[in-house]
Amino acid sequence: MKNNKRYHYNYGNNRQYSYLGVRNTYTANNRSRKKKNHIWIIALVSILFVLAACVAAFFIMGGMSIFNGGLYDSNIKSTFLDKSKIEHMSYNGEKYESKYVSTEDYLINYPATKIDNIDKEINDRVSYLSKCAEASSARFTAIDYITETADDKYLSLVFTAKEYDDNKKLISDYVSTMMFELDSNKLLDDEQVFKNSFYNFASEYVRTYFNNNIDTKKKTSDETFLSATTADKIHFGEYSINDNKCTLYMNQKELFGSGSTIYEIPIALSELDGYLEISLENAKNTIKKASTIRDNLDPNKPMVALTFDDGPHAENTEIILDVLKKYNSRATFFVVGYNAEANTDVLKKISDAGCQIGNHTKDHSNLTELTDDEIKEEADYVDKIVKNATGSPTTALRPPYGAYSEKVQQILNKTPLIFWSVDTEDWANLDKDKTTKAVMNQVSDGSIVLMHDIHSSTAEAMKEIVPKLIAEGYQLVTVEELLYYKELNIKGGETYPW
Repeated sequence: MKNNKRYHYNYGNNRQYSYLGVRNTYTANNRSRKKKNHIWIIALVSILFVLAACVAAFFIMGGMSIFNGGLYDSNIKSTFLDKSKIEHMSYNGEKYESKYVSTEDYLINYPATKIDNIDKEINDRVSYLSKCAEASSARFTAIDYITETADDKYLSLVFTAKEYDDNKKLISDYVSTMMFELDSNKLLDDEQVFKNSFYNFASEYVRTYFNNNIDTKKKTSDETFLSATTADKIHFGEYSINDNKCTLYMNQKELFGSGSTIYEIPIALSELDGYLEISLENAKNTIKKASTIRDNLDPNKPMVALTFDDGPHAENTEIILDVLKKYNSRATFFVVGYNAEANTDVLKKISDAGCQIGNHTKDHSNLTELTDDEIKEEADYVDKIVKNATGSPTTALRPPYGAYSEKVQQILNKTPLIFWSVDTEDWANLDKDKTTKAVMNQVSDGSIVLMHDIHSSTAEAMKEIVPKLIAEGYQLVTVEELLYYKELNIKGGETYPW
């Protein structure tokens, strides 16, 4: 929700925001009792007593409005949710002080920047969010935030609200975002961030994103989805921008008619050239990743991407690199964190050879069995090692066992998820001749071949596989090159070839 006067989203009113102006009340039953005539006198006296107590408390507290908030206290309690549900779970050391405002019905965490104009806008948004929470039919609303900066010139603030029913069950999520220009300390409207042409691009991009998602592909032809992704800025009004990407936030129920998931759709800054009113040149210059794409390949000749999992290996990987170099060929290595950490010199050799380094997680865990934080740690661990060794993070990810889910895709959305079309089963046969035969019998133009460089039999097989493929006219390329020359625009979080 940007800088307009929309209130909390009412999902039953065709994308119209509404503020009901009253708080729903919760009673043990709906029975009413006949009151005796004198009851109103007792009620009036009670009300006057409560009002007097409130006035006294107001002056004792210095007349401070609740929207001035308090310093964030990790020990804050709630009579409805336990502390772990409402504390600032996303706080990762933002430079801004974290504050909160709370009542029996909601808690809102928000930042204090110490910049008057920005803090005023944030306080206005907090006041607005409190009205949304009061108007909601939910029993309790917990609102948290994250901050992101782009090019040290723009600040994005993302509020995420979680609504709970009487049984403390999560019933819905929604997002409200703000973007500030730090030089002027002004809140930016959408028109100051994006050009009008952005919305046609965003419509096509989002539709492709969900069409390439195995869990949502079947729903992308539904009228609800098509209506919710037309080139109208009302659909793309919640976003954040950092030095790596622009993230669009979209609601599952709005897109597909049911569900409460907030989808985070990442768009690389390089994709936004020509669509932004703001300038992020310095930011884009800082995030360039190592590219393995050669400009001397022939797009009309067949290509094969050889890929190797589970390494790097101190000896076998170097044997494979020597073979590739001899035949002016390249490959992709999906490295495991612990092996990468033990062989950083080999990582550097892979990078120097022009080969692509992919992420195969820290310890080869099944990502579908892990928590959100654990999934992120599995990938981040590898990226840190690879970046320290080569200067660039990984540029693709292969989930161990080929196991993934929609949640995995949403969390690991920095790079594409790459699978395979030819499985040599070299880990099972441990025989160079069988591995060679498996490749030569199954390979075709565009194949992605799965092997493992931790096995010496695979390294030996490469001495036969590479020259045979070259003799048959194949160009041996990285996955990145294959996608580029086949004009397959696979984005972060999307899967290929599945």
